[in-house]
Amino acid sequence: VDSIKDLINSLTISQRKFCKEVGIDRSTIYNIMHDIHTPSTLTIKIICDYFGVDYRNYLRSRKNDKTRTD
Repeated sequence: VDSIKDLINSLTISQRKFCKEVGIDRSTIYNIMHDIHTPSTLTIKIICDYFGVDYRNYLRSRKNDKTRTD
């Protein structure tokens, strides 16, 4: 599963329009893209839903990636 940043970078619309469509504040996307904070589970779910990605699989894959690098 791609990272949240990869999903956002794959947008064919502007981040502004994406934020408006999904109801996420632009500052939240900015913070994600610049590694200022980790998105909440709800934000991850909203973004995954937009891209048709199962957020539970996404969270599992992130957990597995972290376990492999520790």
